[in-house]
Amino acid sequence: VTGFTAADVSLTNGNAGAFAGSGSTYTLQVSPTADGPVTVTVADSVCVDGAGNSNIGAQGSFNSDRTPPTVGVTPNGISSN
Repeated sequence: VTGFTAADVSLTNGNAGAFAGSGSTYTLQVSPTADGPVTVTVADSVCVDGAGNSNIGAQGSFNSDRTPPTVGVTPNGISSN
């Protein structure tokens, strides 16, 4: 694959980090910016293979939950007057 760069990846609710790869394997670190769905999209025809064929676009997503849980404590058997 030639011509594929981090700029060819579009993110919703995420920031791009390190981008690396060559040939048929690439990686991009994605950091969510908020809770909720994070979508990663590569459009059609942003790179080509050795035979000159353009890529077919793809999209993937995952759900970000960065909000820490809260804990409440209620004493059992304690009465107050």
